[in-house]
Amino acid sequence: MKQTNPLKRLTHSPLARNILTLFTGKAAAQVILIGSAPIISRLFVPADYGTAAMILALAALVAPLATLSFGTASQLAALDSDARSLLRVAMGSTVLFTVLLVALTFILSSALELEFFTRFGGWEWAIPLLFLLHGAESAFESWNTRRKRFKVQAVTSVSSVGISTGSRIAFGAIGGSSVAGLVISKFIGVGTRVAVLARGSGLTRSTEASERSLDHYRSLAYKFRDFPLFATPTALLQSVNRQLPLLLFGGLFSPAVAGLYAMADRLFLRPLNLLNASFRSVYTQHLVSAVDRGRPLTPLLLKASAFTGAAMLVPSTLLLVYGEPMIAFVLGETWRGAGEFIEITAPLMFFAALVIPANAAMVVCRQQRTFLAMQVLTTTALAVGFFTAFLIWRTPASALWALVTVLSIRHLYTVFIALAVTRRQDKSQQSNL
Repeated sequence: MKQTNPLKRLTHSPLARNILTLFTGKAAAQVILIGSAPIISRLFVPADYGTAAMILALAALVAPLATLSFGTASQLAALDSDARSLLRVAMGSTVLFTVLLVALTFILSSALELEFFTRFGGWEWAIPLLFLLHGAESAFESWNTRRKRFKVQAVTSVSSVGISTGSRIAFGAIGGSSVAGLVISKFIGVGTRVAVLARGSGLTRSTEASERSLDHYRSLAYKFRDFPLFATPTALLQSVNRQLPLLLFGGLFSPAVAGLYAMADRLFLRPLNLLNASFRSVYTQHLVSAVDRGRPLTPLLLKASAFTGAAMLVPSTLLLVYGEPMIAFVLGETWRGAGEFIEITAPLMFFAALVIPANAAMVVCRQQRTFLAMQVLTTTALAVGFFTAFLIWRTPASALWALVTVLSIRHLYTVFIALAVTRRQDKSQQSNL
């Protein structure tokens, strides 16, 4: 019998090709972000960069509420028509929450005149508009993931980042450093991506939409109720964990400190999260197919975890050692603090990569309730750790070390929980044969 090289079989598999497609697009987008950083750092000062980053962070923080996770649920629907119905529910939810967010923004910024919002200079009104775009982006991306249109997602990642970065440089070169140029360029980039992803989705088919009764949508929403009940709070808490450092740095220290962290996020954390999301999107569909074919999940999870962890071990070590001098050389001494933040968060590159397959397995095995409980504990631990470090040492570095420690422990725990869940499901599947 002819023996097939396991490595060759892996690299030529549909899973590997899909991951490579999304990875290539995300990587190209990150090359643009990283390559333009020396220009951006010389056009915008840390204070303006931090203020704009706080506005964008607030929009991203509440973004998981937009679709109530019905976009993710659509990837598991048996029929495309049901998936489109779920996405219509997601879009309706996005519009409703946008209206509520507009009202909340008015109350906090205009009626109560909170000091936190006064530093935004009127640009706090960008928050609900960005929220609307993020909701639409999430819904359309879920549809393209379901249809395995990974090439479309890859192309939109590159084009949106390219357009956003180009407009940001133009605003900075013409008008100098400003919050307006940074925020408007974000609108342009996200809007471009939404427009491209929406093409071919079929969500606006009037005939299909009119044929669906309210009971149909209600029935689907009830069938996938675990997503809004558990997945949405989990995603919201994950978003809080993601945006918490930047907002706390801006609120407890200064917008300039937030700007340094935001630059570190641009060069390190954001590329890492986007590349991780590429693998997770493809791997989720891979596990769904494995379940449909009756394949055991535990061996797949172990192999994927070993691969993702090993891939990030060397890069994380290099950034841990050389992050600060590298940033000072590339961006200038003004941004040296961003390099210190990168060194501190470097271990997360390894642990965040290690946990990607486990997160996908938890979704496929419908463990939203467990995920939510873990996320509540994580968010509580992050807040306690951050404020404890702040009260004792009163430095951004010590507070960030506390966050990195909590998140690293959480990622390891998630891997162990996911392995226990997949083993239990595999045994149940074998007993039913």
